[in-house]
Amino acid sequence: MARMRILLVDDQQLILLGLERMLRRMRNLWEVVAAESGRKALELLEVQPFDVLVTDLNMPGYSGVQLLEWGREHHPEMIRIVLSGHQETAMLHGAARLAHRFLTKPSEPGLLLATLVQVSEARDLGQADAALFGTVTGMGQLPGSPVTAHRVRRYLEDPSVPAATLGALVCQDPGLSAKVLQLVNSAFYGPPRATVDPWEAAQLLGREELADLLCDPAPPDAEARLKPLRESHLRAARLALAITRAEGAPAPVQDLAYCGGLLSAVGPMILALARPGTEGQDGPGISRLYLALLGLPAPLLDLVGNLETPGRAQLADPLAMAAVHVAAGLGDDGFLAGAGLLNRVPGWRNLEPAEREFP
Repeated sequence: MARMRILLVDDQQLILLGLERMLRRMRNLWEVVAAESGRKALELLEVQPFDVLVTDLNMPGYSGVQLLEWGREHHPEMIRIVLSGHQETAMLHGAARLAHRFLTKPSEPGLLLATLVQVSEARDLGQADAALFGTVTGMGQLPGSPVTAHRVRRYLEDPSVPAATLGALVCQDPGLSAKVLQLVNSAFYGPPRATVDPWEAAQLLGREELADLLCDPAPPDAEARLKPLRESHLRAARLALAITRAEGAPAPVQDLAYCGGLLSAVGPMILALARPGTEGQDGPGISRLYLALLGLPAPLLDLVGNLETPGRAQLADPLAMAAVHVAAGLGDDGFLAGAGLLNRVPGWRNLEPAEREFP
């Protein structure tokens, strides 16, 4: 495996030197190049590829947002990480649909290192199919449902509509749910705990951030392929929720089951956009790759990545794993028997999908 090439960009020399020093211990695995401005970074990117871009946002002359936009257009396979101060919130909004990870500046010691280790692992996952990896990394956000986006925009214009109502809409859309979870689970927002509940994430973000995440719909021919995928996985999410609720599972297990069912749509949706007609080919693996790039919690990655091979899951709650597996119309009797749940499956299949309940 070739060494991972990382481009660090910051106009503050002391910060740049500190980041280089922090990453020096990985020099046998990573090649780190520093640029003291957005313009210098652009010059480097125009002549040589990098695997990872780590950039400040607020730089004179050529901003980090401009650099992220250029990078996504010209090097879609490059993983994009924002290193931002809290005073740069307005600029962060512009980067929300461009970056894979968000870190604070100054960051906790070792946080950048840990993040780069994680994205290196995600990069390794995608090396088997370089073209598809470029499609996944180049996709800032999956196209949302036009109907949902229209309703969210209309509600955002009406201050009397409560945040809970907006969150309920977010929970129905895989692409929008993935993005709100990405932001809220990032170091920039610093949640007290990892969350897999899109409704909770939408409450924490607020209206301005939600507005920034609304993207243009896919072309009609692509939307015709995406719509049934969203609908089928939303139904699976609701059935998985009904299963865990019927089993008396605690709220975190119900949240994991619902979110796992919903975000299992990610891989099939990416394939529907990139390679129409191949939606059944390793959808779980692509779902895991995309969500790993966004830094979503490990139990969720474990669940969606092992949807078809639940016996390999190590971090996902067994009941949540079983609920999503069955809700997706699958049936690994060996796994279900080993989890002591096989005799429960006939009753599960007769359940009606459950609606989310919001406070």
